Amino acid sequence: MNVWIMLALFTCVGISSCSDNDEDGTKGHQVLRLVDKSGNPIGGISGGECNLTGSAENLTLRVMSDLDWEITISEGNEWFKADITKGSGSKEISFTVAENEGLEERKATVILSTTQNSSVQDFVLNCIQPGGPRLIVTPENTSVEKKGKDVTIAINTNLPSLKCIIPENVKWITQKSLTNKQLILTVAASDIAKIRTATVEITSESAAYPTTKSIEIRQAGAVDMAELLDVKFNADGTAEDLSAMKMPIKAFVGSTLSMIKNETFGYIAKFDPVTINANKITSGFYIVDFTQNLIFQNAIADGFSMELYVTAKDYGESGPIPMGCHGGGGVAITWQDKDNHWTFEPYIGNYSACNTPPLGEVPEETWYHVVGVWDGTGSAGAIKLYLDGEIKAERAPAKGNSFQFPGNKWFVIGGDAGAANEADRAYKGQIAVARIYDRALTAEEVKLLYDTLEE
Repeated sequence: MNVWIMLALFTCVGISSCSDNDEDGTKGHQVLRLVDKSGNPIGGISGGECNLTGSAENLTLRVMSDLDWEITISEGNEWFKADITKGSGSKEISFTVAENEGLEERKATVILSTTQNSSVQDFVLNCIQPGGPRLIVTPENTSVEKKGKDVTIAINTNLPSLKCIIPENVKWITQKSLTNKQLILTVAASDIAKIRTATVEITSESAAYPTTKSIEIRQAGAVDMAELLDVKFNADGTAEDLSAMKMPIKAFVGSTLSMIKNETFGYIAKFDPVTINANKITSGFYIVDFTQNLIFQNAIADGFSMELYVTAKDYGESGPIPMGCHGGGGVAITWQDKDNHWTFEPYIGNYSACNTPPLGEVPEETWYHVVGVWDGTGSAGAIKLYLDGEIKAERAPAKGNSFQFPGNKWFVIGGDAGAANEADRAYKGQIAVARIYDRALTAEEVKLLYDTLEE
């Protein structure tokens, strides 16, 4: 190549290279800005806004630059701190943000600047953290034993004043004290059989900051929950066990089984077989199979109680069974409508029927609370039968104190245990409650159960 041409090219390159430099020798079109950790821009070229939450958090941003730089944060903002305030080139920065405990929003201004090139504009980021009312209660739900106690609720708030609202119809909870740090409630001893629940509210007294938190309080009933079976009927005809045993309940639905919505019980099962007391029915009942459940069997074998809330009327001379596991052993509660009385019949040494006196005429469907109890012994009065909260009959077992299970180890609701997937002694009527307890209920407990139903 011609020497003169080569010199001309070098001269041009040199001129071009010099034209990319500023007077202080740094490169032109240099970058100085903050982006998020994924590289997405925040605001415009010279800055913008970053909206924070009101809670404590860590904010990670990235400096995009090929210059030496420094970060300053506006004075009086100790709640907003950077882990790095000086650096060179691109670098990740973590900002620690404290919770805003005030009612008003606050702002921290972050200034990213360089002294290396005076022509490069500062990047200014305004970080805005909202304020507002804060009301946190701990716990939001709590359970209390039947004997009652004081319940302490911790409060975290920035509101100037609070009040506690207890529903007017809830007489068993009273307010003991209330500050901006805690609420103390007194829960009285339970005088009803089953669990009761109430919702208490803590709310701001300031109209400018209307804020409310709810606290659910559940108290155990004076009668402990049924340990072995507590049936809940569902709208679709299925049923589930609410007891700790969680027994599987198989529904054999059909046209003879329907659900009735009820405010107290949710749903009530209505059984309407074609023939009352019929055997070998294949639909319109429930089965609770305990064949493989030795815990359930052992619990029954040393004493138990059966509870039903059920309707009955005079259908003629029959003996339908609303709930049973009978036949060569077991137990059942039976409606004897030949003379209209109830029977509780556990097999202890032999069938040991305990009968109420005849109830007289029952022309209309009538609700009865029926509880059969065996205390696990062979003594006089070991077997008891209660009707509507009162003891109506008691006796000793036929022989000894050994409970004999039948071959079909399942309870039927709406009949008696039959062959697999069948029921005998079909029942006609409604059942709202079907429970089995792992103990002999006392007379006081039975009365409480009945009184609760009446309420």
